Amino acid sequence: MNSLVSLWPGAEWMEREAYDMFGIVFEGNRDLRRIYMPQDYASHPLRKDFYLADDASRSPAAGVRNMERVGTPADATRGTALRKSPGA
Repeated sequence: MNSLVSLWPGAEWMEREAYDMFGIVFEGNRDLRRIYMPQDYASHPLRKDFYLADDASRSPAAGVRNMERVGTPADATRGTALRKSPGA
């Protein structure tokens, strides 16, 4: 995509943001570098193919997010970790 910086100098910042978040390359922009993400970051976070670690559809947890997993805390004792059904 061609850059608009020659017509509108203020477009430089928006083109840099679009490059950083989506990976769109604007030909003619002399300062096309990342704004938000680190310079060595390999991906673009607003693309549809960006992988999220807790994405239920593609995670190694097989559709269960970490926050939804049932588990006992490491410092729990048997008395505090025992679950009781309501009314028991």
